[in-house]
Amino acid sequence: MLRYALVLATVTGLVVPASSGGRAGWAGEPSPVGELLAALEADVDNLADATVREQNRLVWTIERKLEKLHRFGPDAAEAVPLVTALLSEARTQTRALLSEEDEEPLFAQPVSQLDLMCIRTLGAIGPDAAPAVPVLIEILDQAELVRISTNIAIGSATYDAARALTKIGTPAVKSLITALDHQSERIRYHALWPLGDIRPAAEEAIPRLRESLAGDEEYMVRQMAAWTIAKIGSFSDATVAALIAALDDEHHVVRCAAADALGDVHPARAEVVDALLGALDDENIEVRVRAVRALGKQGPASVKAIPVLTKLLDSTEAYYVGHVGVFAFHQDVAESLGAIGPPAKTAVPALLGMARKPPEVKDSLFTVSPHRAKDSATRAIAAIAPEDPDVIAFLADTVRTGSHDLPVVASVWALGRIGPPAASPALPVLRVSMEKQSRRETSEWGFRDPSQAGTPADARLRELAVAVLRLDPNDQAAFDVVADSLTRNAEIRCDIFHGDEGELLLDAIMGAAAWKSPATRRNIVKQIDRYLSPAPKEQTVRFYTPGEKVVKLMVRLDPEGQFAAPMLLARLRRMRPDHFLRDAIVAALSKLPCGDHPILLEMLRSSDPLLRAEAITAMGSSPGMLPEIVAALEDPSARIRLAALRALGQMGARAAPARVDVERLLDDRRLAVRLAAETTLQAMAPSDVEQHQPHDCPRGM
Repeated sequence: MLRYALVLATVTGLVVPASSGGRAGWAGEPSPVGELLAALEADVDNLADATVREQNRLVWTIERKLEKLHRFGPDAAEAVPLVTALLSEARTQTRALLSEEDEEPLFAQPVSQLDLMCIRTLGAIGPDAAPAVPVLIEILDQAELVRISTNIAIGSATYDAARALTKIGTPAVKSLITALDHQSERIRYHALWPLGDIRPAAEEAIPRLRESLAGDEEYMVRQMAAWTIAKIGSFSDATVAALIAALDDEHHVVRCAAADALGDVHPARAEVVDALLGALDDENIEVRVRAVRALGKQGPASVKAIPVLTKLLDSTEAYYVGHVGVFAFHQDVAESLGAIGPPAKTAVPALLGMARKPPEVKDSLFTVSPHRAKDSATRAIAAIAPEDPDVIAFLADTVRTGSHDLPVVASVWALGRIGPPAASPALPVLRVSMEKQSRRETSEWGFRDPSQAGTPADARLRELAVAVLRLDPNDQAAFDVVADSLTRNAEIRCDIFHGDEGELLLDAIMGAAAWKSPATRRNIVKQIDRYLSPAPKEQTVRFYTPGEKVVKLMVRLDPEGQFAAPMLLARLRRMRPDHFLRDAIVAALSKLPCGDHPILLEMLRSSDPLLRAEAITAMGSSPGMLPEIVAALEDPSARIRLAALRALGQMGARAAPARVDVERLLDDRRLAVRLAAETTLQAMAPSDVEQHQPHDCPRGM
């Protein structure tokens, strides 16, 4: 802190040019932002004549003021010149100070906590922070962590700068493309991060990305260029050809990235499949694994690869995944065959053999467990031949006689996914297994004891109940097991949206006869809602559930919002300031028909722009609130205008009566609002809207 206070003291007289505002421009500004900016500049000026102790206090005060500016978001656009100058000038002085020291400085790089606050403030402002783009790009060359001691880091300057550039969005694209020619490989590498997230505006970068993929001297940049192309998702003939050529790169990580990107090419192309088939002969096992996965992502178009993949099921190769462990190559082959689907029926006999007894895989140190391979083969069989009686009989036999959780749970999941009537012959076996497992849970694992949630036995019982409920929606015992798991097991709630198991569970419970009872639905949603409260101190971290995922689960279970909307609104009004959770609740409410709820109307009358913006965003699914949303387009707060535009964009064609009002914002003084207005008009009627090009730089304040 002392070191940085001395540096800031050298930035005496740091003022914003008069044309951009300056203190004189803020003096007559009655808004809280204007007052905050005037106080911020005064603090910077006072650093020069302050004592060391006063400098420390002033630096802390400046950081707090920047934190307040961050909360204003796009309404703090007039702060861009001052924050940018503070960030740029202070970093210049810090570099000079560090270069003069003989011994190793405390800060290994010229970035401090105050710099991080400047970066985050510029990101929160958004597109109107475009003048800061060159400074932010320069910061991409810094070390990853900003440290206050040898073992305490307060943040990542590179990560924060990349996020800020992403939030600035379209105005940053041209500068990021130019940065790909920078002499520093760190800047070239990190400039690709935000480009991949600014889509579709970053499509103009594709030609330059092809050049980086083919000719950059740093292999990490070539790797990131392939991934960035895949994230942008624009695959012209020239781009596909460049990715295919990258499969011959001298470094295997580039070949891996190229294979990953080719798997994302849609619609599928014959030349892509041919190139990936050629990559199956690569000398590096990781490249072959990525090629196999990419063939699976191409789906039925990879029918030409089926004979080759079937032969690879006999592979005994293994590969490492970081610190996770050793995996068998034929496990990925089975998963890709399953992704190809019914065209891969010729591979079913080989997959059945693998599911019964996979080849033994050994590396130099370990023998790889065969159960994961059995799991993959079982799921692939169910995806390829779901109505084959022999397949159903095999799955039922695995449930009845299996001893290991992975293949048994895979078979149970497959039967539940296949559903009636094809899987109905397996229903008696599933019921018997569920009863046995339930007794085992009660006697050995303590099924009713929440502290035992998430055990392997609990997972098997849950999957059995889901499969039974899918085949017989009237089975009350299975419904009770699924509902009990859903409301008490934190691990299930965390993972409910990560994979087919979670989707199958939701389909089962919402298709059950018992779900038709309003009292049942309300009770389950209420039980889940209680997990939005802070976890008790004695509760272990293992069973902590992120609130955003709980909110999503409530909306999935109650898409009409009959019970979830009042509960979420009540929490929004009384909850502590958890910005991530508030954003999740507002996003969920915007999908529910609750726009005229009294709590939202009360928030709309608030003097706090943040609350008003949240209320307007939540009204996006309620066309009846169109007059209130249109009125918000004239609000002096840019945050409110942006929220109204997002709400109208969500309504789509239903918001057509507001077209004239939205078109007026194409000339708004804030660049962020102008860009949002263009997007909203496209959402209203994409085929009809005359493309209006917003101005590239913010207008006068």
